[in-house]
Amino acid sequence: MVGVIITLIASVAFGREEIGTWVQHIRPTAVHKLLENISPEGTVAGTVVASPSRNHPDYFYHWIRDAGLVMDVVVSLYEKEKDPQTKQRLEKVIFDFLDLTKRQQQMPNLSGGVGEPKFLVDGTPYMGPWGRPQDDGPAIRAFVYAKLANIWINEGKEWLVRERLYDGTWYSVAKVDLEYVSHHWRNTCVDLWEEVRGHHFFTRMVQRRSLLEGAELARRMGDNAAADWYESQGHAMSAEIERHWDSHRGYIQTTLKWVDGIPYKRSGLDTGVILGVIHGQTKYPLFTETDGRVLATVHKIREAFKNIYVINHQGHRGVALGRYPEDRYTGYGDGEGNPWFLTTHAVAEVLYRAARGFERMGRIEVTTENLKFFQSLNMKDAWPGKIYSYDKNPHGFGTAVARMQQLADDYMAVSQFHMDDHGSMAEQMNR
Repeated sequence: MVGVIITLIASVAFGREEIGTWVQHIRPTAVHKLLENISPEGTVAGTVVASPSRNHPDYFYHWIRDAGLVMDVVVSLYEKEKDPQTKQRLEKVIFDFLDLTKRQQQMPNLSGGVGEPKFLVDGTPYMGPWGRPQDDGPAIRAFVYAKLANIWINEGKEWLVRERLYDGTWYSVAKVDLEYVSHHWRNTCVDLWEEVRGHHFFTRMVQRRSLLEGAELARRMGDNAAADWYESQGHAMSAEIERHWDSHRGYIQTTLKWVDGIPYKRSGLDTGVILGVIHGQTKYPLFTETDGRVLATVHKIREAFKNIYVINHQGHRGVALGRYPEDRYTGYGDGEGNPWFLTTHAVAEVLYRAARGFERMGRIEVTTENLKFFQSLNMKDAWPGKIYSYDKNPHGFGTAVARMQQLADDYMAVSQFHMDDHGSMAEQMNR
């Protein structure tokens, strides 16, 4: 693993400008490697493999959740691309994914529906024992469809939306997923880490987003009764998601109504919550990045992980973050869990977004929820009720925003330090 040898190398301290330069430098490599895992040799067109690894562990499958998140990036790349040939190649990737999705939605599987979590690379369902259903996947696909539909409509291609995404019939790919989410969100399912059955913050956030954005798509396409149904179910989820905030523990609980799963995961502190914040945002605000409860959860996560990994005590910049403190998954069998690139990046992204959000508002209010977070930024004058305002207290406001951005940079510096010389990142860093 990459993290085994990096502790022998001296840490390099980057400033804000240097981190920004490095991120821009590594971006083309990241995009290239992401696209390499779509329809690789030996797979059916449209397949998104989680990893080229086929043993220790075997990740050479098409996971619905992971594939949806990858296609969310592809759709964003497609929207911004100016070169006609590159844009056409990205559109071909999207078409292949839609064709495969349409076939897979109709295939019999052990989940009995579109909550089936993963498929073989030949496009058929995985028929072995697994955690089923996983209801985040259909929700993620649905909001990606809504995003793509809006792009196509804005390009004057409403006909393509009706042909490929949503025509109001029960067999259009977006409709299949939206109907599933709208009728199953009250059921328990398996979480994004595939370990626990219950009601999960991440799953609920992406389900809510899919229904609210799917309602807008349905209304735009003239399917008004369906739009009303999706919208009503999306708003009904809000009160249920609010229950995940635990004021006594001071952080957002990852799972409620715990049914079964690994017995040692009981704290409820989990970076999956942060991923839910990132991927669950809509124009109807709920647990946004500037929410004091989100920042309180970020603080609790940082405090938990900075003490349990050896690599966080060796003088390197930043704190490497894992999935949850009790984690024992290594990918190789028995052992103790490690930091992940994915989770470390997630917290960085939330902090960048929060800093931008506060800049737009021009105001930060310190509350009982976010107090310890701002105190951890060495804001010595932070107390409940304190206001940092761009207009009335520009120095204090600017300092708070800058320190949030610096903390986010510190997390990105962890990745810069631990990835290999070619820009590849393993799933985990050795703790």
